[in-house]
Amino acid sequence: MVVVQNLESGERLIYGLALSSYTFAAMVATLALGPLADRFGRKTIIVPSVILFGIGGLLITLSQSFWQVLIWRALQGIGVGGMMNPVVAAIGDMFDVYSMGSLLYSYQPRDPVIHLPMS
Repeated sequence: MVVVQNLESGERLIYGLALSSYTFAAMVATLALGPLADRFGRKTIIVPSVILFGIGGLLITLSQSFWQVLIWRALQGIGVGGMMNPVVAAIGDMFDVYSMGSLLYSYQPRDPVIHLPMS
């Protein structure tokens, strides 16, 4: 974020839009996909979410315009949103109450390497 502080106001807007599209999509996906993970199983939601996150990252590198970057960042947000609730629930199921707090503190929802083995 130090880089963003040194930019012109128009360039700051660009970085803000990229971050906001990701965050908004993650928020909506968390609300929508959490109950689906409870109904259909965690693995059913986690695996496609990790794949969506990876595809979004790949497509960002291939983007030709800023608007494509926004769309692919939103796709990544959907992937992260789908991973959040099931992984937190899995941590709660696998560990006792005393170690669960430290695990949830260290849990990073943007790290797909953690999510696939847990599913």
